Amino acid sequence: MAPVAGIWLGLWPAVLLGVLVAALGYLLLERAAGRETLRRSRQSGLAGSLALVRSDDEAADVLRRHLEHALAGSEVTVLAAEGEACLARRAGRAYETKAGAPPVACPVCAGGDAARTCVPVIARGKAVGSVLVRHTAPLAPEGLEELRASVVVAAPAFARLPDIAPAAHGKAPDDDVVRETLRRMVAQSSRTLKPLSVVVFALSTPREEGVLAAVETAVTSAVRESDAAGRYDGDDFVLMLPATDTDGALLVIDKVRSALARLPMAGAPLTASFGLAVVPDDALEAGEVLRSAEAALLRARAEGRDTVEASELLVEAPLTQTRAPSGS
Repeated sequence: MAPVAGIWLGLWPAVLLGVLVAALGYLLLERAAGRETLRRSRQSGLAGSLALVRSDDEAADVLRRHLEHALAGSEVTVLAAEGEACLARRAGRAYETKAGAPPVACPVCAGGDAARTCVPVIARGKAVGSVLVRHTAPLAPEGLEELRASVVVAAPAFARLPDIAPAAHGKAPDDDVVRETLRRMVAQSSRTLKPLSVVVFALSTPREEGVLAAVETAVTSAVRESDAAGRYDGDDFVLMLPATDTDGALLVIDKVRSALARLPMAGAPLTASFGLAVVPDDALEAGEVLRSAEAALLRARAEGRDTVEASELLVEAPLTQTRAPSGS
């Protein structure tokens, strides 16, 4: 027994150290999970606020206040239409400058000794604005992630403003067709007392026109003849599904996900974020249900790629593999 006891006494410090390391690892994981939960909550709140804006100025103010709260001690400037001279916007990529370093050759960033981080706002495949953050110390990794995620969430809000102010921005040629089709389908839903589901979705990453056209073709082939599908507001897509409730719409969305994943693309399969609203559950008029679906899309993008947001019900079902077409 004495040799066995001696062995245990010799191993005890190593066992104790292992327990302490495991406990520390658990605490670190818990802390990281808490930060991620807080970040996702902030992004969801930002998306909800941006869904209500009516102009570039309002969107810029919402984003500025959000970032100055999240990045304590920072001064944030959001440039939209007036920021064409911004180097990050012209180059389409972010710039970082340390405190006291000579500024990059940009008239917007020039002046002051603070550290600067400037990130372009990308919508519809091009830079439509930029966000400049001045801070006394370099941004921590989580701060930089908060900045980048907030800009991604805000981009669709800037992109959808052309429909609200057509005189200032112009309007996509198919949008009137979408609205007229939706008005007819809402009227039909009211007459037949059957639900109408409206889905607005956007690809997780910006894509060129050829890819968007392929997506439109794939989506059209994935829905019923009675459904309507097409491009909307530039790079977004809309589905109008008559006689379809929330559960039925989620099945259609799953088919669309599969259709996107089957498209022959270099690299990872295509994914998208989806916003869903239903007549009469969420709205009774065409404009209201479309706005509800757009707001849900903003919340879905805040939650992460390949996510569906529907009437306060968050459904996450990422595709882990590409499903082969039936019969293949």
